[in-house]
Amino acid sequence: IDLPSPRWGSTMNMIDQNRILVYGGQGLDSKTNEYTTLNDLYVYDLAKKTWKQPINCVGMPRTWHSSTYLPDLKLLISFGGEKFNPKTKKIQTTDQVMVLDTDIMLWYPP
Repeated sequence: IDLPSPRWGSTMNMIDQNRILVYGGQGLDSKTNEYTTLNDLYVYDLAKKTWKQPINCVGMPRTWHSSTYLPDLKLLISFGGEKFNPKTKKIQTTDQVMVLDTDIMLWYPP
């Protein structure tokens, strides 16, 4: 079972009547015990009560970002947020916008 790791600062969006999409956030790396900014994406099926992680669907690492779902276009628009840099131990902000096509689970710039 593909379960998302514990996280905070992620977004959750309903992408249809049965599915919730969870993207990004920040978590604690169990191997290094350091904070890490996540770029993964998970889909929870409410009817089946199962998690799935789409293959080849790696987004930009970000936390405390904004994501909006456009149901008519089946697109998720993600904007801004922060990324923790483990080398400098500093937080970097971003103004980057990315689009996720939820039909094929592919990220691209607008």
